[in-house]
Amino acid sequence: MQRLINVHCKDLQNKNNWKIKSSKPSDYMISIVEETKKLYKVLGSVLDKTTIQIIFSQVFAMFNTSLVDYFTKLRLKEIGKLRLYQDIEHLINSLGSLEGLKEVVKPLDVLKDFFKSQFKN
Repeated sequence: MQRLINVHCKDLQNKNNWKIKSSKPSDYMISIVEETKKLYKVLGSVLDKTTIQIIFSQVFAMFNTSLVDYFTKLRLKEIGKLRLYQDIEHLINSLGSLEGLKEVVKPLDVLKDFFKSQFKN
């Protein structure tokens, strides 16, 4: 999963999409969510609910650390800040909607707290 974050986030700072207003999340975040859902589906077919919760609590902790590291490097204008917040919301809402992960996803709220502290106006 760390590789997943690295692959999709390595060039965030250089992407032009931070300057374009959009009603949908950024491609990097859509990919992270889709690939995480695939992992959930595969693990869900062979593991019990408790084990899946343990695994995903560790995955989400890694997401917090890695995404904050990448997001810290961004220098965003107003549209970029809105896009980033939209991406964070998409991650939390999409993964929180997976069965059995509603409580496990709560630590991802750290990303919202980071956003508020880093990009407050």
